[in-house]
Amino acid sequence: MEKLVSKKWMMTLLVVMGFGLSAVAQAKEIAGRVFDDKGNTLPNVTIMIKGTLYGTTTNSNGEYRIVVPRGTTLVYTLSGMKIHEEIVGDSNVVNVIMEEETDDQGRLLFMQRCVYGKVGMIVAIKED
Repeated sequence: MEKLVSKKWMMTLLVVMGFGLSAVAQAKEIAGRVFDDKGNTLPNVTIMIKGTLYGTTTNSNGEYRIVVPRGTTLVYTLSGMKIHEEIVGDSNVVNVIMEEETDDQGRLLFMQRCVYGKVGMIVAIKED
């Protein structure tokens, strides 16, 4: 009886490990660059996996790398730019072009991102 119970536990463990390996196999590294609409690279862009606090930022050349599961939505934010969302597909390269955020009079808006625990908040501040 004891051997039968341990065999069941061993099979359960192997099945669970198999699902875990399957999930890891679906994760992939994404690399890319972020540009403005004039073709300039954008440093310090925050790239987050939507709905999580996991992310990265672009370096001084606008380059980034992040490991994500397929089908993940990446959210790109930078002060003065519109928030951009990109769904990760089959490609390992995701280059993004961000647009300036302006109000009705064409004035640039600056964004400040505040994170308190697991709750994020974005505040828009108009430039006079």
